[in-house]
Amino acid sequence: MKLSELQAVLKKVYKIGFELPNGKLLPSHFYWSKVSLKKEHQMLPNGSTKKNEVIEIHLTASSQNNHRRNPSDLQGFLDKAKQGLNLSDLPIEIALLDHGTTWFTLQIGDPYFKLIALDNTSVSNNKTVKNQQTTPLMKAASDPSLPGSSCCI
Repeated sequence: MKLSELQAVLKKVYKIGFELPNGKLLPSHFYWSKVSLKKEHQMLPNGSTKKNEVIEIHLTASSQNNHRRNPSDLQGFLDKAKQGLNLSDLPIEIALLDHGTTWFTLQIGDPYFKLIALDNTSVSNNKTVKNQQTTPLMKAASDPSLPGSSCCI
């Protein structure tokens, strides 16, 4: 979902909620704490480069029980961020900060926004690499107690 799509939905709804991939709703003690413009320009091992720009909305847990997330509050927060950060119509990512950080994309759902876990993540972004396959040989090669197991020494 891009910024313009999110803002269009926020103008039409009277309440806002976020559904996690497991079908449960994000608890009400989470609130938006920050909007960031994230730019990545990466060099890949094959010599090619990759650019990525997204708007990141941080949802943070609070000790308070109920923040009553309001669509007009988020709309106002995004308007300020759009002006202050000179945001263009970029894709939205949600950073869910609790015990660590998990990243999601945002999708329109009925009646709540759906948080879709990002699968293709990179270690450089402190994101968890999912579905990494290992073999017994790879496990043995990474065991630092074995002689000659280090690739760099």
